[in-house]
Amino acid sequence: MRQYYSAKAALEKGPSLAKDARFTKLIKECEERIAEENRDLNGLSVSNVVPQSSDGNLEVAVQQQNKTHQRKEKEVVNPKYRHAFYQKPEEVVVTIFAKGIPANYVTIDLESR
Repeated sequence: MRQYYSAKAALEKGPSLAKDARFTKLIKECEERIAEENRDLNGLSVSNVVPQSSDGNLEVAVQQQNKTHQRKEKEVVNPKYRHAFYQKPEEVVVTIFAKGIPANYVTIDLESR
């Protein structure tokens, strides 16, 4: 959705650079797509939706949306432990990833079953 807001902001500057009727059509199309996505996002919190603006504050709204999105990306915390494995007919390879643990504190106990 951010792309529609930034595209609309760029298209709104277009008529001042070149007189072309396509800008009006493309701006209207962006507004329709934004409205469509806003309808789809009704289940999400209101703070995730950038308010529509026609008085030139669109760039500010897009910047605020970008900052909110960046904060949410930073809040995602990777797990301290994770694993991966693959299996062949004759063996199984298990890889365990432990974040922030020095190698001298790791012990491995294997048993056959």
